[in-house]
Formats: sequence, C-alpha cells, structure tokens
Amino acid sequence: MSRPPRPRSQGVISRDMLVRAWGYLGLVSAALVLLTFFYVLLRSARTSAR
Repeated sequence: MSRPPRPRSQGVISRDMLVRAWGYLGLVSAALVLLTFFYVLLRSARTSAR
C-alpha cells in the first residue's frame, strides 16, 4: 500500500509481464517436464531390462 495506484492509461497486464510469464517461465516449465519425462523413461527401461 506504499505505492500510488497505477495510471488509468496503463493496462493491468504489461508486455514485460507477458514476456516473463510465457517466455521465461514457459521455458523453465518445459525443461522440468522434459527432464522428468526422460528420468521416468530411463528408470522404467532399467527396471524392465532386469
């Protein structure tokens, strides 16, 4: 509450927020999903080979 309200001309969602959300966080999420997928894939291949 220490900041003044945003100007009426400024939108609620900014370009910087979209770039961060879709670009950076999307890449991090995709990398984590792929790492988890390959970890499970390799782990199941080792288990079935025994």
